[in-house]
Amino acid sequence: MKKTIGLGKACAKALNQFAVDEFFDMLTDVIKEFHILPGNIYNMDEKGIQLGIGVRISAMIDHDQQTVYSIEDGNRELVMVIETICTDGSVLHASVIFQGQQQNAEWGQNNPCNARFVSFIF
Repeated sequence: MKKTIGLGKACAKALNQFAVDEFFDMLTDVIKEFHILPGNIYNMDEKGIQLGIGVRISAMIDHDQQTVYSIEDGNRELVMVIETICTDGSVLHASVIFQGQQQNAEWGQNNPCNARFVSFIF
């Protein structure tokens, strides 16, 4: 028995070996064609944190299966954390993005990793 990990429907459909191989082949070609230096290559990733969600279910799986995903519809409010790293090992400060009605003066205080925060006011 393993606990499931949330995976959006779009990601679940796109996650396959052919798509991953094709992406890295194209990336290698672009790097070679334009002579892109390692110091100019960055990876950015985001982690969405669903507010009010955290339920995981148990699933019966084959003994050799590493991960189990539970597909979610993605209609929950999210707080996004974005991190960026360069192939030369340098990093940019993390960014936190969240939806709000107004900006709170206390947001960003007590910030040990010096993360940048952004709010989308609706």
